[in-house]
Amino acid sequence: DGLTQAEYEMEQSRRDGCGWQKKGQREAAFPLRLLEKVLHINVESAEAWDARARREVLGLMLKRELNKRQPREEEECKRINRHLASHFASLALPLFLRCGARSGQ
Repeated sequence: DGLTQAEYEMEQSRRDGCGWQKKGQREAAFPLRLLEKVLHINVESAEAWDARARREVLGLMLKRELNKRQPREEEECKRINRHLASHFASLALPLFLRCGARSGQ
């Protein structure tokens, strides 16, 4: 649910929504420009500490070994990009709605 331990305890003891209000205040400081970056994620351009680690992580995401470029790899990377972007968007939607409504965007 995204509450910190303190927010959760507030919510449990008072049950008046103050834990959720605190969460909203905490999230209001989140820079919305970072959301744009995660919505345009590209796993193929991701960096790792070395080429082997990068291949292994990408291979895990694609659920196979990446010893050589395979015909469907680009298609699968696009699918993963869309999946990750939609996941981040769904997590960020409440924050965006609150901040966008506040700033008139």
